[in-house]
Amino acid sequence: MPPARMARTLYLDLLHELTHLRQLDEGLDLWDERFAYVHRPTEIEGHAVAIEEGRRLGMTSEDVSDHLAALWMGSHVESSTPRFPNG
Repeated sequence: MPPARMARTLYLDLLHELTHLRQLDEGLDLWDERFAYVHRPTEIEGHAVAIEEGRRLGMTSEDVSDHLAALWMGSHVESSTPRFPNG
C-alpha cells in the first residue's frame, strides 16, 4: 500500500475509534448485544464519521468501498486465524 494511502487509512481508522471514545463518554453501549456487530448504531456512526471525512478529503465511491472492504477483510482474516492454547 502506498504511504499516502496507508496514512489516510490510519487517519480514518483513528477517527472511527475516536468516535467510539466519544460515544463511551456519552454513556452509549458500544457492545449492545441486541444488534449484530455490523448493525450496532455505534459502529454505523463510527463508519459514517470516517466516510464523511474520507469524502471531504476527496475519496471516490471506489476509494470508500476499498477502505471498508479492507476493514472487513482484516476482521475476517483475524477471526479465521487458529488459536492455540497457551500461545
